[in-house]
Amino acid sequence: MAPCQTLFQAQRRSLPGRLSHLKTKAKFGPSPLGRARQPVCPRERRPPAGAAASRRPLEGRRWPKGLSCSSGQRDGSGGQLGHCTAGLSAKAPMEPGSSSTEKFYRIPKGKGPHSVGCTDLMTENAVEGSFLRLYYPSCNATDNEEAPWIPDKEYYQGLSDFLNMYRVVGERLFQYYVGSVTCPAKSNAAFKLGEKYPLLIFSHGLGAFRTIYSAICIEMASQGFVVAAVEHRDESASATYYCKKKSLSEPREESTSSLEKEWIYYRKLKTGEEERCLRHKQVQQRAQECIKALNLILKINSGEEVTNVLNSNFDWNSLKDSVDTSRIAVMGHSFGGATVIESLSKEIRFR
Repeated sequence: MAPCQTLFQAQRRSLPGRLSHLKTKAKFGPSPLGRARQPVCPRERRPPAGAAASRRPLEGRRWPKGLSCSSGQRDGSGGQLGHCTAGLSAKAPMEPGSSSTEKFYRIPKGKGPHSVGCTDLMTENAVEGSFLRLYYPSCNATDNEEAPWIPDKEYYQGLSDFLNMYRVVGERLFQYYVGSVTCPAKSNAAFKLGEKYPLLIFSHGLGAFRTIYSAICIEMASQGFVVAAVEHRDESASATYYCKKKSLSEPREESTSSLEKEWIYYRKLKTGEEERCLRHKQVQQRAQECIKALNLILKINSGEEVTNVLNSNFDWNSLKDSVDTSRIAVMGHSFGGATVIESLSKEIRFR
């Protein structure tokens, strides 16, 4: 499927209108005259002649064939995501009598030779810690479940705020249409040993978060990259969180964790506020978070112990000596692209 087939395309139609359109197509099928529009994706556009070619990929690895990305309209505070953000593909219309729980969308599998696993890592129970999702080449794990694409309902609320929708409406729409969508990456699958992999630090765009770009990150991991998708806490993500200790006065069951999630939502521009000043401050923090993620992965690669405050049975020691430290890159989309430029100016290890 073309990479532009996503849920959050930068079109002028509202999300409810697009979802209603898709639901109608699923119910009635295409027009007998063949004039019905495609459910999600407009026709693929070729880049303009003379467009600047991308930089040569990391030496020794070729970038996946057909992988492309364009940002569409600017994803500023107006509430529009770049149209390759999610990487979702539409399924064929449901047959009459089929289960209503059938998924409307799916995330495409990576085309590379490696199976893909993923796991989350959060350091320190404070906002200053690192938070990322790691995508990596994995062993074939038939017993591991696929990771959910959007892991918490608070992300639905954040997306609703970013898209200027009522939370109660947006949460129900997202839950209905993509609530059951999983990533073709096995959660906490065993890391595939025996090779040194190049490392990519990935930075998401405005209004996104660490799992939105799963299609791109899974594709890169299937091609033999270790990808650390950072979730930024500069208030540019639609939603993110850190873990903090519960107060002693707060009642809790014995089986529950002593930590609770403190959520941070997207910050919209205030009346009369200049956007440039806010974005400059945010991109500085984002670059530091990318560098911090790089230091964290290299620390793990050297065999040092790290404390993950999230519940996970992934063996982080398996990453020891598995990263090719001569091939490290930073990658991003839209505001994440600006983060890449800022990170390159601050960190010489990014190549």
